[in-house]
Amino acid sequence: MARVWVNGTFDVLHRGHLELLRYASKYGSVRVGIDSDKRVKDFKGDLRPINSLEERILMMENLLVLNIMKMAIDYLLVNILNLMILVLLICGT
Repeated sequence: MARVWVNGTFDVLHRGHLELLRYASKYGSVRVGIDSDKRVKDFKGDLRPINSLEERILMMENLLVLNIMKMAIDYLLVNILNLMILVLLICGT
């Protein structure tokens, strides 16, 4: 089965996240990168994240559509992706 990478903040889980993940799952086994609290704060401001990394991982682990690889990332996404053999990288907006 193909490996598919989806990365995001997933701070306040919403319908768009679920649709993105379901779409990605059509192409293979989905691995999810969840942005670290520091990365979220850097991109979205001091009031974010609303949910801690641990809480966001717990929410994502409980989505049945996914084969999740827990990954808290900072600015080393390119290094992580270089270590994986991916067939598809899917990005949301």
